[in-house]
Amino acid sequence: MRGEWTGQPAELLGWRDRVVDALLALETDTVVMSHFVAINVAVGHAMADARVVSCSPDNCSVTELRNDGGQLQVVELGGQAVTAVR
Repeated sequence: MRGEWTGQPAELLGWRDRVVDALLALETDTVVMSHFVAINVAVGHAMADARVVSCSPDNCSVTELRNDGGQLQVVELGGQAVTAVR
């Protein structure tokens, strides 16, 4: 997960595209429960960041995105996880 989306297998790129397409297809305010990588897909797409992990959403954090005319925008990143390295 330290890499970039460029060069990933077609299956993963297709999954990433489906995540973005599903979010852009939402027409009303919607709560989506998701996981770390899918949140990173959305945030990375919105910020034009090619890294697989562009943020570290904490467990149960809330990340707010907006569909602005077919473009995802980050309104607010949720709490970011802090990992203790021992």
